[in-house]
Amino acid sequence: MDNSPKPKRRRGRRDESTTTPPKSSSSPSSAPKENSPSAPKSGRKRDLPKKGDEGYLSPTQLRNRRKRKKQKRDKDDDAGAGGDGEGEKSEEVKVKKKKKKKPTKGPGNPDQKYIRQPLKCPIVLSAQSHFSSTTPPTPYPITLGPLTRWRNISKLPCRSINGSIKFGLFQPGTHSMNAKSSQSPAHHPKINEAILFMEKGCGECEVKAYEEKDGEGELKFVIFNIDRKEEKVR
Repeated sequence: MDNSPKPKRRRGRRDESTTTPPKSSSSPSSAPKENSPSAPKSGRKRDLPKKGDEGYLSPTQLRNRRKRKKQKRDKDDDAGAGGDGEGEKSEEVKVKKKKKKKPTKGPGNPDQKYIRQPLKCPIVLSAQSHFSSTTPPTPYPITLGPLTRWRNISKLPCRSINGSIKFGLFQPGTHSMNAKSSQSPAHHPKINEAILFMEKGCGECEVKAYEEKDGEGELKFVIFNIDRKEEKVR
């Protein structure tokens, strides 16, 4: 065994055998990791305000906002596409407005339209056509009851006509009401009496009828129900 002292190494010098090779730039450790949090993610959605937060918009509000932006862009395009004359628009951006169909005017009281010929009303003709088209054809007998005073329950809308509150029936397919429809021969006589009483009382108390244009008003509908035993209106 050799007990001779080993030579001391000088400070500041490194043994060539102990030196580590320089790291190559192509080593996998130097490449940025794709899953690292510091690496930016492409296609990441921005955080939208949640329900209850300030600036939150519902899906309907977002859709309406997109529509308004599109209408504004179309309006700007129309203004830019105009020629020397005022009001000229290109055919590409010109939008044709649909004409609104005017509601057909019916009689003053819808109940009186088929009161003379009740078998000609649409629901009777539709039922007869349905049963006659079956195989084999099925007879559809129709029994007529009283033509007047048969309605014991009636839900009537309330509207303002010429400054007065009225209860009546809508014209077929519309929400327009005629003042003449207040008193109907199909109503029980007690209902017609109650309608006049309600119209007078609401006018004296200055009750406002419902308006569909702005949604204002206090009274929209009234239901009249006849108690057959006591002959009273509820």
